[in-house]
Amino acid sequence: MSRQKPTIVRLLYVSTVDGSLTWDGVRRIVDRAQVRNRQNDLTGMLAFHPPHFVQVLEGRPEALEAVMEHIRTDSRHHDIQLIERVETDRRRFARWSMALLGAGALVADLAAIRDGRLSPEAVLAAMEREALAL
Repeated sequence: MSRQKPTIVRLLYVSTVDGSLTWDGVRRIVDRAQVRNRQNDLTGMLAFHPPHFVQVLEGRPEALEAVMEHIRTDSRHHDIQLIERVETDRRRFARWSMALLGAGALVADLAAIRDGRLSPEAVLAAMEREALAL
């Protein structure tokens, strides 16, 4: 009997950050997320360039839905736009329970991400390149 790999879901979203959130505040968010994500077998990366986040999360569908519910109700950011949700059999960010990027160039072109001129694959590839440099 063959064992089927569990389905992994990858989410990519962008949001606008509350103007009072500082780099120290973002680092605290990432520190807590790393612990929680390890407990829930989630991986991913958060790119921060005030006033925006771009985040990729990977994991089991039920774990991702729970974290996305928390994200949707978090007052530290708003205007959350889901760019992509795909099922896959492999993680692209498996080494990081949650990595933090200061991705000025990536996030600076937020309009292109939001309106589809910059494909989700291009965004993920850029994040992946940055992550490998960490």
